[in-house]
Amino acid sequence: MRAARGGTFPPAPGEVFDTSAVDNFGETMRLANTAWLRELLDPHFPPCVSIYMPMQRAKPPAAQNPREYRDLVDQAERQLASDYPRHITGPILENLRSVGTDDGFWVGDRDGLAVFASPDLLSVIDLRKPVRPAVHVADNFHVKPLLRILQADARYHLLTLTQRHVQMFAGTGDTPLVPLDSGNLPQDPGVVSKMRLNHQISATEDLHTPSTQLPDEGNAAYPASLDAFFRAVDKAVWENFSRDAGLPLILCAVEHYHPQFHAISNNPHLLPEGIKHDPQSLGTDRLRQEAWAIIEPGVRARMQALTDQFRAAKAHHKGSDEPVEVVEAANVGRVETLLIDSDHEILARYDPITGRIASPTPSDTHADDLLDEIAEVVLRADGEVLVLPPEMMPTDQGLAAIYRY
Repeated sequence: MRAARGGTFPPAPGEVFDTSAVDNFGETMRLANTAWLRELLDPHFPPCVSIYMPMQRAKPPAAQNPREYRDLVDQAERQLASDYPRHITGPILENLRSVGTDDGFWVGDRDGLAVFASPDLLSVIDLRKPVRPAVHVADNFHVKPLLRILQADARYHLLTLTQRHVQMFAGTGDTPLVPLDSGNLPQDPGVVSKMRLNHQISATEDLHTPSTQLPDEGNAAYPASLDAFFRAVDKAVWENFSRDAGLPLILCAVEHYHPQFHAISNNPHLLPEGIKHDPQSLGTDRLRQEAWAIIEPGVRARMQALTDQFRAAKAHHKGSDEPVEVVEAANVGRVETLLIDSDHEILARYDPITGRIASPTPSDTHADDLLDEIAEVVLRADGEVLVLPPEMMPTDQGLAAIYRY
């Protein structure tokens, strides 16, 4: 059992947790991101309940979404009742049932929902990719279904650029684009007329100056301020997005803007390929298709390179697909890259202190997916974890590890 934040476990009957010292206690709605993943990987009081459900898109919202969520919570209640006392499970179930009580909760552009609850945490996550309905009750949260969504290889930023509007999007694989808060990006050449673009002044300074009248978007006769506008956009994108995220950046703009923007850009994450269309003529679905066509070949090439690297490492005893060997290597920080089969599970009892694993008995309800446990250990040691579809895995064991040395 892992150490927990904010007190001792188990609490005595009637004991109230001091939640004032617990970060992010209570419900928060947000899109999946790496900071949130780190939060889930932090130690928490068990039991930890992980609920995944696909969302039916409909306008008005599909009535079956709240009904299916209630069914999953009932399933979690049955699992909890068999192993934990009521004074522990009661508050968890109360928090789970508080999710979605407002009709507005079910309105939104999303394909899935993930809810995580323990005595010290309730976190609600919007997912831009469908997931299988599932309930997991264990000593830690079940995060494997989310790792693929968060894989850096499949994530990117998209910049749509016109003389009248600038917008940033986040993309993950071939899932719908997510518009990002672009309030700190200059929106047209007029707003940069008073900006002093040097290393001491932020590119987001004074963005609300009234804009000037501009020629049509496709007009090749650039106004004199266009270079300064592109330079301001480039710097603001770097300061507000690329510097921290480090994701590939795709530019979508009319064709004759691309060479000019690339010539002035200092963003190392800007891809040479771009979408050479007026963004205003493309819907978000077409934007997603065009962006994924640029990103996908690189993603697949890297996945193939990693599978080839694993085969070479295994041949030289610098990698393994044997679960016991991989656990031993992960526990001493030797795993540099871990590949996991998205459709594979290895139910086992794992002791994070001793590193021992044991096969569960038929009546053992505390067994968890060993692949999830190993992934957590590797991530804590700053290793990389990638979840691949079965057809891209270099082994049928469910996992493949490449060692650091």
